[in-house]
Amino acid sequence: MKKHCFAKTTVYTILGSIICICTGYGNNSVHLSQILEREGAFHDECDPATPDDEVCPAQRRKIALIFTLAFPALYFGEFLGGVLTTYLGARKLAVISILALMMGNGLFASSPKSNFVLLAASQTIILATGCMAFISTLALTKAVPSSRKIATLFGCLFNFSYILMAIFNITNKETSLSRSALFLIYLVPLTICLLLTITLFPSTNTLQAMEPQPQPIATTIKSQETTQTPSKPLQPDTITIEISPKNP
Repeated sequence: MKKHCFAKTTVYTILGSIICICTGYGNNSVHLSQILEREGAFHDECDPATPDDEVCPAQRRKIALIFTLAFPALYFGEFLGGVLTTYLGARKLAVISILALMMGNGLFASSPKSNFVLLAASQTIILATGCMAFISTLALTKAVPSSRKIATLFGCLFNFSYILMAIFNITNKETSLSRSALFLIYLVPLTICLLLTITLFPSTNTLQAMEPQPQPIATTIKSQETTQTPSKPLQPDTITIEISPKNP
Protein backbone atom coordinates (compact mmCIF):
# COMPACT_ATOMS: atom_id res chain seq x y z
CA MET A 1 0.00 0.00 0.00
CA LYS A 2 2.83 2.38 0.87
CA LYS A 3 4.60 1.58 -2.40
CA HIS A 4 1.36 2.22 -4.28
CA CYS A 5 0.87 5.60 -2.57
CA PHE A 6 4.52 6.53 -3.14
CA ALA A 7 4.21 5.70 -6.84
CA LYS A 8 1.06 7.82 -7.20
CA THR A 9 2.65 10.70 -5.31
CA THR A 10 5.71 10.57 -7.57
CA VAL A 11 3.64 10.42 -10.77
CA TYR A 12 1.34 13.30 -9.78
CA THR A 13 4.24 15.44 -8.59
CA ILE A 14 6.14 14.93 -11.85
CA LEU A 15 2.99 15.56 -13.91
CA GLY A 16 2.20 18.80 -12.09
CA SER A 17 5.81 19.94 -12.41
CA ILE A 18 5.80 19.31 -16.17
CA ILE A 19 2.55 21.25 -16.60
CA CYS A 20 3.86 24.21 -14.58
CA ILE A 21 7.18 24.32 -16.45
CA CYS A 22 5.54 24.12 -19.88
CA THR A 23 2.77 26.68 -19.34
CA GLY A 24 4.34 29.64 -17.51
CA TYR A 25 6.78 30.74 -20.18
CA GLY A 26 4.68 33.70 -21.37
CA ASN A 27 5.31 35.77 -18.24
CA ASN A 28 8.60 37.22 -19.50
CA SER A 29 8.07 40.42 -21.43
CA VAL A 30 11.73 41.46 -21.40
CA HIS A 31 13.09 38.63 -23.54
CA LEU A 32 10.03 38.51 -25.75
CA SER A 33 10.38 42.24 -26.41
CA GLN A 34 13.96 41.69 -27.49
CA ILE A 35 12.86 38.98 -29.90
CA LEU A 36 10.28 41.30 -31.44
CA GLU A 37 12.75 44.18 -31.63
CA ARG A 38 15.36 41.98 -33.29
CA GLU A 39 12.99 40.99 -36.09
CA GLY A 40 11.98 44.62 -36.65
CA ALA A 41 8.43 44.54 -35.29
CA PHE A 42 6.64 47.90 -35.70
CA HIS A 43 9.68 49.47 -37.31
CA ASP A 44 7.25 51.46 -39.44
CA GLU A 45 6.56 53.56 -36.31
CA CYS A 46 10.08 54.96 -36.52
CA ASP A 47 11.32 57.84 -38.57
CA PRO A 48 11.98 56.83 -42.19
CA ALA A 49 15.63 57.80 -41.75
CA THR A 50 16.09 55.25 -38.93
CA PRO A 51 18.26 52.28 -40.04
CA ASP A 52 16.54 48.88 -40.17
CA ASP A 53 18.84 47.41 -37.52
CA GLU A 54 18.19 50.22 -35.03
CA VAL A 55 15.32 50.32 -32.52
CA CYS A 56 13.59 53.65 -32.02
CA PRO A 57 11.63 54.80 -28.91
CA ALA A 58 8.29 54.70 -30.74
CA GLN A 59 8.91 51.08 -31.69
CA ARG A 60 9.73 50.16 -28.09
CA ARG A 61 6.57 51.85 -26.82
CA LYS A 62 4.40 49.93 -29.27
CA ILE A 63 5.95 46.61 -28.26
CA ALA A 64 5.65 47.45 -24.55
CA LEU A 65 1.97 48.25 -25.04
CA ILE A 66 1.36 44.64 -26.08
CA PHE A 67 2.42 43.34 -22.67
CA THR A 68 0.76 46.21 -20.81
CA LEU A 69 -2.60 45.20 -22.27
CA ALA A 70 -1.98 41.46 -21.91
CA PHE A 71 -0.70 41.44 -18.32
CA PRO A 72 -4.15 41.64 -16.61
CA ALA A 73 -4.94 38.30 -18.27
CA LEU A 74 -2.91 36.66 -15.48
CA TYR A 75 -5.42 37.74 -12.84
CA PHE A 76 -8.35 36.91 -15.10
CA GLY A 77 -6.86 33.44 -15.62
CA GLU A 78 -6.59 32.91 -11.85
CA PHE A 79 -10.24 33.86 -11.33
CA LEU A 80 -11.55 31.87 -14.29
CA GLY A 81 -9.42 28.87 -13.38
CA GLY A 82 -10.87 28.77 -9.87
CA VAL A 83 -14.43 29.00 -11.17
CA LEU A 84 -13.99 26.38 -13.88
CA THR A 85 -12.30 23.98 -11.47
CA THR A 86 -15.51 23.93 -9.44
CA TYR A 87 -17.80 23.31 -12.41
CA LEU A 88 -15.63 21.27 -14.79
CA GLY A 89 -13.10 19.60 -12.54
CA ALA A 90 -9.32 19.97 -12.53
CA ARG A 91 -8.68 17.37 -15.23
CA LYS A 92 -10.95 18.97 -17.83
CA LEU A 93 -9.63 22.41 -16.93
CA ALA A 94 -6.04 21.26 -17.45
CA VAL A 95 -6.82 19.75 -20.86
CA ILE A 96 -8.82 22.79 -22.04
CA SER A 97 -6.15 25.20 -20.77
CA ILE A 98 -3.28 23.45 -22.53
CA LEU A 99 -5.29 23.19 -25.76
CA ALA A 100 -6.08 26.92 -25.63
CA LEU A 101 -2.44 27.65 -24.79
CA MET A 102 -1.35 25.73 -27.89
CA MET A 103 -3.76 27.79 -29.98
CA GLY A 104 -2.37 31.03 -28.52
CA ASN A 105 1.17 29.81 -29.07
CA GLY A 106 0.41 28.99 -32.71
CA LEU A 107 -1.31 32.34 -33.20
CA PHE A 108 1.72 34.17 -31.81
CA ALA A 109 4.03 32.19 -34.10
CA SER A 110 1.98 32.97 -37.21
CA SER A 111 1.19 36.63 -36.43
CA PRO A 112 2.86 39.19 -38.71
CA LYS A 113 5.52 41.25 -36.99
CA SER A 114 3.55 44.49 -37.32
CA ASN A 115 0.05 43.21 -36.55
CA PHE A 116 -0.59 44.68 -33.12
CA VAL A 117 -4.03 43.11 -32.60
CA LEU A 118 -2.92 39.51 -33.28
CA LEU A 119 0.26 39.82 -31.21
CA ALA A 120 -1.60 41.31 -28.25
CA ALA A 121 -4.45 38.78 -28.50
CA SER A 122 -2.09 35.80 -28.70
CA GLN A 123 -0.03 37.03 -25.74
CA THR A 124 -3.24 37.52 -23.73
CA ILE A 125 -4.32 33.95 -24.48
CA ILE A 126 -0.90 32.57 -23.51
CA LEU A 127 -0.88 34.38 -20.16
CA ALA A 128 -4.50 33.57 -19.21
CA THR A 129 -4.46 29.90 -20.21
CA GLY A 130 -1.04 29.31 -18.68
CA CYS A 131 -2.34 30.58 -15.34
CA MET A 132 -5.46 28.41 -15.67
CA ALA A 133 -3.30 25.35 -16.25
CA PHE A 134 -1.34 26.19 -13.10
CA ILE A 135 -4.57 26.47 -11.08
CA SER A 136 -5.57 22.98 -12.25
CA THR A 137 -2.31 21.49 -10.91
CA LEU A 138 -3.15 22.64 -7.39
CA ALA A 139 -5.86 19.96 -7.32
CA LEU A 140 -3.08 17.35 -7.58
CA THR A 141 -1.87 18.35 -4.14
CA LYS A 142 -4.91 16.53 -2.70
CA ALA A 143 -3.40 13.25 -3.87
CA VAL A 144 -0.04 13.70 -2.14
CA PRO A 145 0.80 13.65 1.57
CA SER A 146 2.86 16.87 1.73
CA SER A 147 0.29 19.05 -0.02
CA ARG A 148 1.70 22.41 1.08
CA LYS A 149 5.23 21.56 0.00
CA ILE A 150 4.06 20.29 -3.38
CA ALA A 151 1.88 23.38 -3.91
CA THR A 152 4.91 25.56 -3.15
CA LEU A 153 6.98 23.52 -5.61
CA PHE A 154 4.37 23.96 -8.36
CA GLY A 155 4.24 27.72 -7.75
CA CYS A 156 8.02 28.05 -7.93
CA LEU A 157 8.24 26.02 -11.14
CA PHE A 158 5.47 28.06 -12.77
CA ASN A 159 7.14 31.35 -11.85
CA PHE A 160 10.60 30.20 -12.91
CA SER A 161 9.42 28.76 -16.23
CA TYR A 162 9.93 32.23 -17.73
CA ILE A 163 13.52 31.02 -18.19
CA LEU A 164 12.20 29.22 -21.27
CA MET A 165 11.63 32.61 -22.90
CA ALA A 166 15.23 33.54 -22.08
CA ILE A 167 16.33 30.36 -23.86
CA PHE A 168 14.16 31.35 -26.84
CA ASN A 169 15.82 34.77 -26.85
CA ILE A 170 19.34 33.35 -26.79
CA THR A 171 18.48 30.82 -29.50
CA ASN A 172 16.94 33.53 -31.66
CA LYS A 173 20.00 35.71 -31.21
CA GLU A 174 22.68 33.07 -31.75
CA THR A 175 20.98 31.03 -34.49
CA SER A 176 18.95 31.67 -37.60
CA LEU A 177 15.70 30.46 -36.02
CA SER A 178 13.00 33.09 -36.27
CA ARG A 179 10.22 33.85 -33.80
CA SER A 180 7.74 31.85 -35.84
CA ALA A 181 10.04 28.83 -36.00
CA LEU A 182 10.78 28.91 -32.26
CA PHE A 183 7.14 29.02 -31.19
CA LEU A 184 6.08 26.42 -33.75
CA ILE A 185 8.79 24.09 -32.45
CA TYR A 186 7.55 24.68 -28.91
CA LEU A 187 4.23 23.13 -29.91
CA VAL A 188 5.98 19.75 -29.69
CA PRO A 189 6.63 19.83 -25.89
CA LEU A 190 3.17 21.35 -25.39
CA THR A 191 1.67 18.40 -27.27
CA ILE A 192 3.60 15.96 -25.09
CA CYS A 193 2.37 17.83 -22.00
CA LEU A 194 -1.21 17.55 -23.28
CA LEU A 195 -0.91 13.80 -23.88
CA LEU A 196 0.55 13.25 -20.40
CA THR A 197 -2.29 15.28 -18.89
CA ILE A 198 -4.95 13.27 -20.73
CA THR A 199 -3.30 9.99 -19.71
CA LEU A 200 -2.16 10.57 -16.12
CA PHE A 201 -4.26 13.40 -14.66
CA PRO A 202 -6.72 11.84 -12.18
CA SER A 203 -10.44 12.43 -12.42
CA THR A 204 -12.43 14.45 -9.91
CA ASN A 205 -13.80 11.30 -8.25
CA THR A 206 -10.29 9.91 -7.83
CA LEU A 207 -9.07 13.13 -6.25
CA GLN A 208 -12.03 13.24 -3.88
CA ALA A 209 -11.39 9.62 -2.86
CA MET A 210 -7.76 10.44 -2.10
CA GLU A 211 -8.59 13.54 -0.08
CA PRO A 212 -8.45 12.80 3.67
CA GLN A 213 -11.91 12.98 5.22
CA PRO A 214 -12.35 14.91 8.48
CA GLN A 215 -13.25 12.73 11.46
CA PRO A 216 -16.65 13.47 13.03
CA ILE A 217 -16.53 15.39 16.31
CA ALA A 218 -18.64 12.85 18.20
CA THR A 219 -16.32 10.02 17.18
CA THR A 220 -13.31 12.07 18.19
CA ILE A 221 -14.74 12.80 21.63
CA LYS A 222 -15.72 9.16 22.13
CA SER A 223 -12.26 7.94 21.14
CA GLN A 224 -10.70 10.40 23.55
CA GLU A 225 -12.94 9.18 26.35
CA THR A 226 -12.00 5.56 25.74
CA THR A 227 -8.29 6.34 25.69
CA GLN A 228 -8.34 8.26 28.96
CA THR A 229 -7.32 6.24 32.01
CA PRO A 230 -9.90 6.27 34.80
CA SER A 231 -8.81 8.52 37.62
CA LYS A 232 -8.85 7.35 41.21
CA PRO A 233 -11.75 8.65 43.33
CA LEU A 234 -10.83 11.40 45.70
CA GLN A 235 -10.54 10.29 49.29
CA PRO A 236 -11.97 12.68 51.87
CA ASP A 237 -9.42 14.05 54.31
CA THR A 238 -9.88 12.82 57.88
CA ILE A 239 -9.12 15.03 60.82
CA THR A 240 -8.36 13.35 64.14
CA ILE A 241 -8.98 15.39 67.32
CA GLU A 242 -7.54 14.02 70.57
CA ILE A 243 -9.10 15.20 73.84
CA SER A 244 -7.00 14.59 76.91
CA PRO A 245 -8.72 14.64 80.35
CA LYS A 246 -7.76 17.47 82.65
CA ASN A 247 -5.92 16.58 85.85
CA PRO A 248 -7.85 17.49 89.06
